[in-house]
Amino acid sequence: PQYFSLSGFKISNLLSNEQIEVFYSDFNSYSDKYFPGSIKVHGSKGSEKAKIELNYLQLEFNSNNVIGFKIPDKYEVVNFK
Repeated sequence: PQYFSLSGFKISNLLSNEQIEVFYSDFNSYSDKYFPGSIKVHGSKGSEKAKIELNYLQLEFNSNNVIGFKIPDKYEVVNFK
């Protein structure tokens, strides 16, 4: 192959029953570098679970853009430490 890409990783803390898994897919070339077009993050602590899925349509490097968003009130913020 011309390049190798990491498809994901998993980190677990068996003592506290915590884990995080990250999956990368849909790699594309941007500025002669390969980046995943999709990133999925699955985290858990005991019976609590959280999922984040990011899908990129376009990447831009070294720009001064600000990404703003608001989490709707119907969702609860969960902090993993």
